[in-house]
Amino acid sequence: MATDMVSGQELPPGIDWAKVQRFSGQRGFAPARDVANVVAFIASDAASNVHGAIWTADGGASTG
Repeated sequence: MATDMVSGQELPPGIDWAKVQRFSGQRGFAPARDVANVVAFIASDAASNVHGAIWTADGGASTG
């Protein structure tokens, strides 16, 4: 997630990019607003009929 915590973050030299890419979202870091919108929807009355669902906001990283 794109926050101040990861701003300016650098990966170590010699990193194995093949491994990094397997666990990275296809769209890069998500803006915090995108994840907050998912949480706000789930917490809202608009989601009152959503039960037992797992919502993932990871930019596609878990889809392989």
